[in-house]
Amino acid sequence: MKYFVYIFFAFCFFPYVDILGIGTDTQPNALLLSMVMLFGFKNKKINGPIIALWITFLFSLFLFFDSKLGAFDSIKLCFNYLSPAVIAFASFTVFDKTKFRISYRFFLTCILIYFFVGFIQTYFIPDFLAFLLNGNARGNMAGGRGVVSLCSEPAFYGSMCLFFMAIALINFNKKENYILIPILLFQLFALSKTATGIGLLIIAFVIFSIVQLFKLKFKPFIILGSMALVSSIAFNHVINSYEDSRVVTVANQFVKNPMLIAQVDASASVRFTGSLAPYLNFKHNHFLPMGFGRYQEFLIQLYHEGQYLALLTRRTIMEKDRLGGSINMILFQLGFLDLLFPFAIYRSFKGLMHQPAAVFAFILFVVLLFSQIQLMNAIIGFTIGLALIKSKDIHTKEEAIV
Repeated sequence: MKYFVYIFFAFCFFPYVDILGIGTDTQPNALLLSMVMLFGFKNKKINGPIIALWITFLFSLFLFFDSKLGAFDSIKLCFNYLSPAVIAFASFTVFDKTKFRISYRFFLTCILIYFFVGFIQTYFIPDFLAFLLNGNARGNMAGGRGVVSLCSEPAFYGSMCLFFMAIALINFNKKENYILIPILLFQLFALSKTATGIGLLIIAFVIFSIVQLFKLKFKPFIILGSMALVSSIAFNHVINSYEDSRVVTVANQFVKNPMLIAQVDASASVRFTGSLAPYLNFKHNHFLPMGFGRYQEFLIQLYHEGQYLALLTRRTIMEKDRLGGSINMILFQLGFLDLLFPFAIYRSFKGLMHQPAAVFAFILFVVLLFSQIQLMNAIIGFTIGLALIKSKDIHTKEEAIV
């Protein structure tokens, strides 16, 4: 079982490595292995957050029968909904039944592998190990973009660094994170150079700062603020080195007017529009379920009605025919029915919320799920399962003290 657990961890941490060759960016390796592993455990415990994830999957089955997509795409979407439920359940069960935990050495090794591959791609061989990825990666060192490392594009590489950061903050102590976090930040700023990843980190930091100010807790705000200041100074020469790159161009336009981002970068506009999908559904469809395959149709309707013309250009609408993402996709497709999904995430982290680092990890995790990260990405379900077991560990310790 020990070796199966390590393989399962590796599949969760390297979700873009194409082993099965089925032609998708995010591989279902962890999903398939977790199904096998669950059969090996007896007396499995289930809890509220995991039940909520399973109900979300059941809702998606109803949408399947009213889908406007082809059979393959509809089935793939249902598997996207299934992935967090199964992987979170498997992760929690493995942690709970085997008392297994992620070791610092194993975790550090994983992020160093990403670092090593990204470093080689940046300074020596641009397509180093790209054959391990579906389509040999996209946008690698093109148009001012960074490298992909072991992901399918630079934006996903940056997002994986942020997922690892969230996991590190809830799973490791301060001393260990003083090593882990700088390595991840360096990869984000200097290797992936992704406008999406950097933007998401800034958004998470702003939200966290506001939360801490409302709580009148200034110490974590000052610590994180100091870390941000040191990071900005340390990476200042990096920023200057790609002043005319895509990340700086997009960032400058976003600061001036977010709604005009489509005029600068169509890809960034697609991601930004996808993140706004729940709001668009709430405003124009009263937060009712939209179902599968109606996203592009909905945007075209808004475009012809003359709404959001600064954002919804013809190129933006036609570049992607379906909505990607996680929470944003679920809230758009299921509407009010799937407030259960964010509820499951909150309940998973609730036992850790007395720790400022865990609060930031929760905010960062949720912000990431509004980007184009697919639900099939195993690290989503894994992080939920990890948060559940860490909450249980703390509860158990408190009971032992009492």
